Amino acid sequence: MTFDGTVFKYLPKKKIAANNRNTHMIEFAAAKDVTIKKCKFYNNKNCRPNNEAIQIESIRNERKLLETSPDDFGKRDGTQCKNVTIKDCYFRGFNYGCGSNHLSKKDHFSNMKFIRNTFVGAKKYAICIFGYRNVLISGNKLLKSGRLYLNQGSKGVKAK
Repeated sequence: MTFDGTVFKYLPKKKIAANNRNTHMIEFAAAKDVTIKKCKFYNNKNCRPNNEAIQIESIRNERKLLETSPDDFGKRDGTQCKNVTIKDCYFRGFNYGCGSNHLSKKDHFSNMKFIRNTFVGAKKYAICIFGYRNVLISGNKLLKSGRLYLNQGSKGVKAK
């Protein structure tokens, strides 16, 4: 699957209720060979404070997802994401630009690449990698943002 040059906007006029957790622009699980390139992601202050533009999810039986049931993502057989590339994208106004927000001993996303992206106003971390294997983070820019990446239990991380 490839997203190339797509513009995503999540700009609600009123503040989103605290119980509304639907603030991911792209969310995928058990995906292989995904490329997101030259895309733009826009958000504003009216969104829930724990949002991500691109959520990379696991698909485990023991993982209970907020507001989703096992049927939402298909069979929960332990399939992990691999060969995901996010490059030359622009993110504005997110707490987290892209990645995951949980760690499982059985989830090991592999061959993940975050290359030449620009993050504006990433309040916490631009990229979150939890339990990843073989990761490249290269050439990314931060403007008015927190930290470039958060690593929880990942191995083989090359950050330049």
